[in-house]
Amino acid sequence: MPILSRNAAFTLITFALLVTGCESHNTGKIVGQWKAADGAMFEFTADGRFIASGGATIQGRYSLGSGDTVYLNDLDPPLKGARRTRERISIAGDTMNLAGGRNTPSKTFTRVK
Repeated sequence: MPILSRNAAFTLITFALLVTGCESHNTGKIVGQWKAADGAMFEFTADGRFIASGGATIQGRYSLGSGDTVYLNDLDPPLKGARRTRERISIAGDTMNLAGGRNTPSKTFTRVK
């Protein structure tokens, strides 16, 4: 008699793939200060806070989503009336790329050491 039925084994394998596929690519990489060529800055802290400056200064909390997704929450001041936004941020070594949106170009930042 098999220990797991086919359905139970399939469910277990599917769950394991979903869980591992939902990890953030930015875990252990995002904390620190980042600066763009135009002088814009991001700082992400280990306690889940961030501050961004450039034309204006925005602060709040961040959380890591799956893949390259980063949620910026409790934005102060709100960004275009929103207190929360979802960004695509990829990090390779000391380079962070903030993906652009419909009307916003991508921006590359370098880790400040």
